[in-house]
Amino acid sequence: MREKITEIILECGIDKEDVYCKDYIVNGILDSLKMLDIISSLEENFGIEIDGDDIIPENFQNLDTIVSLLKNIKQE
Repeated sequence: MREKITEIILECGIDKEDVYCKDYIVNGILDSLKMLDIISSLEENFGIEIDGDDIIPENFQNLDTIVSLLKNIKQE
């Protein structure tokens, strides 16, 4: 799962050297359009729907928070 999420992040315009950054938002790596691209790709690739309540900056801070979000969604 982590590898696929990394691939999606790269495809959505996050540079390879920024993938493991601690905070995409604070560092100006992730804007709202890239976040929407990532959400759309995650939903399509994993066959899930990310609830609007889960679309908050804390869930898209870095690779680990995105992985955690998807694990929580898959467990529901």
